[in-house]
Amino acid sequence: MMYSVTSTSRLTGLAPGTLRAWERRYTVVDPLRDAAGRRIYDAGMIERLTRLQRLTERGHPIRRLASLDDAALDELLNESSQIGYGGVEMLSEQMLEAGAPLLSEGREVGKITSAARHPVTGAPIALAVVKRPANTPGTRLLCGEQGVEVVALPFE
Repeated sequence: MMYSVTSTSRLTGLAPGTLRAWERRYTVVDPLRDAAGRRIYDAGMIERLTRLQRLTERGHPIRRLASLDDAALDELLNESSQIGYGGVEMLSEQMLEAGAPLLSEGREVGKITSAARHPVTGAPIALAVVKRPANTPGTRLLCGEQGVEVVALPFE
């Protein structure tokens, strides 16, 4: 079965403009053309686009995903299903840097994505991507030499 741009957009959750941009910039799929010259997609393309959409929604940049084959995309999907987003409160007044690794028992379990000061208390807080089960609120992790604690979002 072949699918129009509209159907492909509906099935994958990607806007038609995003489909065109990804095709043009990254060649993520190479749609066929019908007799009228309109782009059409087969089931394999729909599956690939759906994988890409799910991964970009989880924070992976399309420019890094575009060249991966379907097996590598599936591996990333499996890996990212083990990751959650959470807040991190510092156990000292030192600010953390975006990209800083979070460690549990010497193993990297996540990364700081952004850091700021709490708008009410002024305490340093951060957002992080943390693998399960380390993303459970109350879990203590290390960021460099500094202790941090995973907290539920939104910050209180």
